[in-house]
Amino acid sequence: MPAIGEQEVAELFAGRRFVVLEGPPGTGKTRMAVKLIASVYEGRGTSIQFHPNTTYESFIGGLAPSEMDGDVGFRFRPAMGALMKAAVAAENLKPKPCLAYPCVRSILSKY
Repeated sequence: MPAIGEQEVAELFAGRRFVVLEGPPGTGKTRMAVKLIASVYEGRGTSIQFHPNTTYESFIGGLAPSEMDGDVGFRFRPAMGALMKAAVAAENLKPKPCLAYPCVRSILSKY
């Protein structure tokens, strides 16, 4: 289990716009984030998970293949990643939404 409890994380959220929950796999980071979003924030929020194969393009955004209308093949078009989609959704959430990043410690250095 994480060394910090749900109450401490909720208190951190009260004074910050986001919180990174880091630690080894299987320690309850995602479970805690989802539970806080459901209980404290009444479902107003998102939990985005980092995995070792998370890329900048899948997290922030980048070019992604897209079908061409009425043509064979595809082209690349800008596509939002998970963080950008969460930011757009947060614009419509009142009061303050919750955004949690449960991630494995070893991949923080990628960003």
